[in-house]
Amino acid sequence: MLLNNLYPPSFVKKVDPSYLLTPGESARLQCKCEISGTPPFDITWYKDKRQIRSSKKYKVTSKNYLANIHILNTETSDIGEYQCKAKNDVGSDTCICTVSFPFLNIILEGLIGCVYSRAEKPFHRVILISLELSSQ
Repeated sequence: MLLNNLYPPSFVKKVDPSYLLTPGESARLQCKCEISGTPPFDITWYKDKRQIRSSKKYKVTSKNYLANIHILNTETSDIGEYQCKAKNDVGSDTCICTVSFPFLNIILEGLIGCVYSRAEKPFHRVILISLELSSQ
């Protein structure tokens, strides 16, 4: 929608569909935001609907129409839904990345949690990241 020669933000590039990591390595999610019209626009990251700020766990940056988040020292608590929201005075756009870790030998115990049995040989963890665009 055009309003006073401004356009709402729009995510135009998807993140890679998967990453191969060894335990303790870091992941990088990146959404590219291309904006027609005049900024300013605000970019905010969320994990499971809670805002993420740069910390020892996350490095959040946005520069030159690129929104980035680095998840440092990945672990099971990083499983969840990550959202990147870009907004300006005209509208907003959100990209959603679902992060999951497939493991070997997972034993689920009720709804409380899970126990991971150790594999005899070292193995890699894979982070699967999918992206879905939704305009608001």
